[in-house]
Amino acid sequence: MSSKQNSYLSAAKLKVICANILSSSFSNRHIAKIARVSPTSVERIRKKIKVLKINDPMTFNHMSPQELYNTLYPLEPRKTVRSDSESKNLPDFNEIVEKIHENKQTIKDSYKDYLYDSQLKQLTPLSLSYYSARVNEIEKKLKESEPEYYYAQSFPYGVYAQLDFSGDKYELLTYNGRVSCWIMAICFPASYYVYAEFVTAQSTAESCRVIGNACRYIENRHPSVLVVDNARCWVNRHNGAEAVINENFAYYIQQLGMCAEACPVRHPQAKSAVESSIGLIERRLEAKRNEFSNNQRTISEHNKVLTGLVNNLINQAPFRKSSDKTREYLFKTHELPLLTVASKYHSIRGQYLHDSSSVLPDTD
Repeated sequence: MSSKQNSYLSAAKLKVICANILSSSFSNRHIAKIARVSPTSVERIRKKIKVLKINDPMTFNHMSPQELYNTLYPLEPRKTVRSDSESKNLPDFNEIVEKIHENKQTIKDSYKDYLYDSQLKQLTPLSLSYYSARVNEIEKKLKESEPEYYYAQSFPYGVYAQLDFSGDKYELLTYNGRVSCWIMAICFPASYYVYAEFVTAQSTAESCRVIGNACRYIENRHPSVLVVDNARCWVNRHNGAEAVINENFAYYIQQLGMCAEACPVRHPQAKSAVESSIGLIERRLEAKRNEFSNNQRTISEHNKVLTGLVNNLINQAPFRKSSDKTREYLFKTHELPLLTVASKYHSIRGQYLHDSSSVLPDTD
């Protein structure tokens, strides 16, 4: 195998990928698991096969490794004038940085997509070092000039959610008089999508109620890990570097198929996504306080109004200066499909999660 071929997938993996693409309806992600490669690599091979117009799954099986590489990785003729900028593939690096953030890519994965695009266009690609330098330059500028765009922590889609309470209290007009409430927010740090409800107390029972409602709201799905701070309703104490999770809270989320991860003491930045979201909620709802204090409703009805406002003012609002790639778009496109589907056997004291009429237990 030539040094050029060393940068590509092995012939054995290529044959497995090609066979699955042509003989099954498996998704890129499923084929990637079978071949132990990235979904991006599978998509790249799928596009090559489509261009080649090959439909017989046995075609690639009969090829020698060299024939396979010559078919899937044909060498482009060398450009006669390498310094001519018209012969180079000059991408929009602002668009590339946006795609890297949206798809949670590394620069190397993004560069592989760029190489494939260069091959299709028969243009000379830029070097990886130059490509990386330009991406890092734009990210540095974004971090300095637009702090809301750039977040230092990178989370995978579908794994984490972070919890927090508002510092401000809100007065709700109910049929039993006025009730003072906090807002509890659940933020998915990969997409920055937010779910929020009013709570009458910063307690385990109220936390569990909101978590259960949130799971129902997002189509009976849930993350794997809930990141919490050291509020007593979530964490009893710290034994050195290890947190002792509140037993009732741990039991409840365990029944739903989740676990809790506590932030280190005095390190709230470990859940900076929900901290930022709470700040947004408090700022953007400031002018809406009268909506809750002057309109008589049940707390459940107030929560429906709150959900609508959070969706309208935050989840569906422009995000990172984009009106298209909103928090809701990122959540529904990338995060929601990767969240765990709650099994009907995940129940709390006999009440199934998918049953919207279930009464969640008082675990405080």
